[in-house]
Amino acid sequence: MSPKLPAEVLTQVLHSLYSKQEWGREPNYPDLLRYALVCKAWSNPAQLLLFRYITNAKAAAFYQLFSPSSSVPRASELLQHVRVLEVSLAPLAFADEEVSAFQARESITQEQLRHLIRVCPHLYELPLVKEGIGLRIQALHVQGYSVQSPIVCSLLQCLPNVQFLTVGSEVDALWSSEPPPQQLYELVLHRTPPSDQLKWVMSSSLASLRVLELRDLPGTEMMDIMAPCLPFLLSLRLINYNSKCASFLEKCTSLQDLTLWNLPTVKHIEQLPQTLEHFAFVSYSFTAKVDLRAIATLIETLPKLILNSDYVILQDTCKRMNVELRPDFDKFWPAEYPIKTRRFPRRRSVSNFYLMHNEEKAIDATD
Repeated sequence: MSPKLPAEVLTQVLHSLYSKQEWGREPNYPDLLRYALVCKAWSNPAQLLLFRYITNAKAAAFYQLFSPSSSVPRASELLQHVRVLEVSLAPLAFADEEVSAFQARESITQEQLRHLIRVCPHLYELPLVKEGIGLRIQALHVQGYSVQSPIVCSLLQCLPNVQFLTVGSEVDALWSSEPPPQQLYELVLHRTPPSDQLKWVMSSSLASLRVLELRDLPGTEMMDIMAPCLPFLLSLRLINYNSKCASFLEKCTSLQDLTLWNLPTVKHIEQLPQTLEHFAFVSYSFTAKVDLRAIATLIETLPKLILNSDYVILQDTCKRMNVELRPDFDKFWPAEYPIKTRRFPRRRSVSNFYLMHNEEKAIDATD
């Protein structure tokens, strides 16, 4: 006998079981497929979730399913629900001996990618390894290219609607003399580009940037380039912390969200923006003793703060200052969806897919 649940309850159940891992964004494909086979009432909502996020491992099979020669029932309806398409493009010399059979199975060609972009009218994010082309793509994550590759510049020139940009590798190629058309909302830099390239990326985004993540320590040139946008930043994530980062924080007068990788031990945090509402630090100091007294002192100056930490020692201070403390023992760097929000942090939620389709709606991206 098939389980009978109210539609809203079924939706909440499927949403809560959507993610494969506690820390990542990858869907739980095996379980979603099982749910789709439970009964007719479960089939449609589970199928729609199956197509929200197409991972790199599924991209080739996804193309075969919806290739020009295929005839899948309800194909256009299912493709309406694709928001994220993660792909690895096949090398031009596909028969190259260096390309393994596994890579061949996982990759798709540029022509196949163009077809998938055409048939997915509400595609929102395109994480890729090499090259691609798109239309209304708003989130772009590029990594795995060579240092001299012009791929980042080329993609930005042909994807004018990108608002969320992740540059996942070092780059030192020549960039266009024409300013980029994008007004970025979020910029994630795994490596700091040369100053002229950073200036090019930011030339149209100094007034629009709201989220910034830096894996490298900022230098003087970066400070000068980014200075005009710092008063408007809402969220800042830093892997490292030094005096330059302290200068960053001093200029972030509207900051609501701050995430650090470990608490700084050389340059202590002396002051935080009064606008801060959420402060998280991911600690990997398993053996070294971390002095939390400075953090406890800072908490007393921030009445709006929600502190995400795995240090229970802060509990008394947070309780006294009416600050919510959320211990988290997973120790993972946040994996956030590239969406705009009125509140930070941006939680992992299936609701974010609806925001990708209805980005004009000002709704909270947190649960």
